[in-house]
Amino acid sequence: MGRDLVEPDWPPLTDAEVGAVLARYGWTAGQAAVRWRSPRPMSAAALVDGDGQEVFVKRHHALVRTAAQLGAEHALAGHLRALGVAVPAVLRLPGGGSTVRVGDYLYEVQARATGIDLYRDVLSWSPFTSLHHARAAGAAGGGGGAGRPPGARGGGAGGRGAPPPPPRRGPSRRCRPSCPWARPFRRSCGPSGEWRYPG
Repeated sequence: MGRDLVEPDWPPLTDAEVGAVLARYGWTAGQAAVRWRSPRPMSAAALVDGDGQEVFVKRHHALVRTAAQLGAEHALAGHLRALGVAVPAVLRLPGGGSTVRVGDYLYEVQARATGIDLYRDVLSWSPFTSLHHARAAGAAGGGGGAGRPPGARGGGAGGRGAPPPPPRRGPSRRCRPSCPWARPFRRSCGPSGEWRYPG
């Protein structure tokens, strides 16, 4: 987990590999071309062109991530998008699923995120390069208080209008297990449906 670039743990994604995966999403076979590969060593991800669009494809080993785990993340992403949070859309298979399994690997596909990714070639655990970037990330992550899922913390440095953070122990907001993204977190609910916080 140092700062030096190292060889990835997983082989890089290839045109043929992502083409076969994207064909399951309804893309024209043979039309996929990898345009950029993530330098992060613990995953295999790429931006891929083809069929008139560009998408982000990520491959996970089935021992590291499961379809259920990715499905929960995709449900949360969909919920956040419905609230107006700028989260890339997760592509769906014709049958409604969001992942493809091929052998020991699971694949997920997302629309390309909008904007400029200033950190795309930076290691995930590197700090922000400026205080402005850190504040913007905090605001996007719920620092302004709007659109946060129950139990999410916010109101960081200078977050005007944000509600105070919930207490560290005991009951706070009510759990909402009816939300698809909340189901994996039901163990965080107290006996009468309140959120419980670690600590």
